[in-house]
Amino acid sequence: MRLSAARPLNLEWMRVTAENRPHDHDYYEICLVRRGRARHHTEDGEQELGPGTVMVVAPGGVHAFTRPKDLEVVNIYYLAEWLATGLREHWGERGLVPLFLAQALFRRPACPRPAVFQLTGTMTAAVEAELHD
Repeated sequence: MRLSAARPLNLEWMRVTAENRPHDHDYYEICLVRRGRARHHTEDGEQELGPGTVMVVAPGGVHAFTRPKDLEVVNIYYLAEWLATGLREHWGERGLVPLFLAQALFRRPACPRPAVFQLTGTMTAAVEAELHD
């Protein structure tokens, strides 16, 4: 994935049909599982992913996918430094800067483990509708 000042964000709807070897990025990745299942591996262990699972992987976070079964995801890749305009306003939103911007902006020595959330079916549908728009 190539991101730049001209393209600081990319959105990719994809089917995952093969295992994804351990890798990291120099940008943030948000992954929403739309359908199917897989195992997600990080230095903290592995976890089962299913519909509605959202992961936020900070730059430098090594992760991999194994055993994909009918897996469809939406990945959002972005460069935090290009989205950080108005940083003062972002500080008011509890948890926003640490989750979506801090690792890239402040270059912490230890990369945080990926944050994983489980959305309800209604929330997943709402997120997908926003992404389509």
